[in-house]
Amino acid sequence: MTAQAALKQNAVITSGEEAASSKRSSQRVALSKRELDLYIQDGRPTGALFSSVAVLKGLSSEEIAKRSGVPASVTEVVLKEGAQADLKISAIQGVAQTLGINLAELRMTDGHVHIFNVSRLTGAKGAAGFTLHERGVGLLMRGAVVIKIDAAKPAGLNRGRFEEFHAAQMNDARAVFVSSSLPLLGRRFDPSMIPSARWACGTEVKSKLDLPSEELSTQLFVRDLNRVEFDQMFRGQDAVSWDEIRSLVRANNITRSEVAEMIRNHASGGSLRKRSRADRRASLRLVSAAAGDE
Repeated sequence: MTAQAALKQNAVITSGEEAASSKRSSQRVALSKRELDLYIQDGRPTGALFSSVAVLKGLSSEEIAKRSGVPASVTEVVLKEGAQADLKISAIQGVAQTLGINLAELRMTDGHVHIFNVSRLTGAKGAAGFTLHERGVGLLMRGAVVIKIDAAKPAGLNRGRFEEFHAAQMNDARAVFVSSSLPLLGRRFDPSMIPSARWACGTEVKSKLDLPSEELSTQLFVRDLNRVEFDQMFRGQDAVSWDEIRSLVRANNITRSEVAEMIRNHASGGSLRKRSRADRRASLRLVSAAAGDE
């Protein structure tokens, strides 16, 4: 039976004082004003927030500069000082766009899958028990729905033996968190690093997804998953592999050139029905939960 968890709308960040004075779900995680000030000051993101994303995405200042077109020296200032830096707004926007930060809403951007690796994080922990970088990324994914993905390591890959994966989604912002399955080899992912996060089906045990697709498992282990592939993991029997597509092409005597032409027509609004915005807007859901789960 399909178990679908409704995404939490309009998630709020609460201060410690607010949390103490009102009834909150045990899944909600409060941020003290002191902790929040590390990442946001006067409504603007700090260098700690920018660098949190850069570190967990494995992007150096040189790589960010190359992708954004912002000089490396300027990029380093943004990663250190954030929007408080005395720089042109275009430079700050360029770095933010490359990192995938939506400056208007102070969230991760929609449209693609953000891959965060927490397994090798080191450093002092804050009041909430997380490193500076974990909490910063969590802030940008606040209110997310989370599941654990059990993906078998594809044959032939030399890495990933002790890795585990969690998927998180808030509205159209999608993320995969890579972490260590063995604490001695690196940090493990903890959903509590994301303020107001919740398990898709209420508990960790129920919110697990077995991923039998070797194709999608490979994309997870090589850290290259797009939005369509992310959504496909949760479609169960609706999922279609490239091998199945190749079989259909052969069975129907269609050439690869004809398929490519169909895709080009579809992309330009041609003969294939163009999906509406509602069709394209997918929500993370489990398709292998036990009967009776909500």
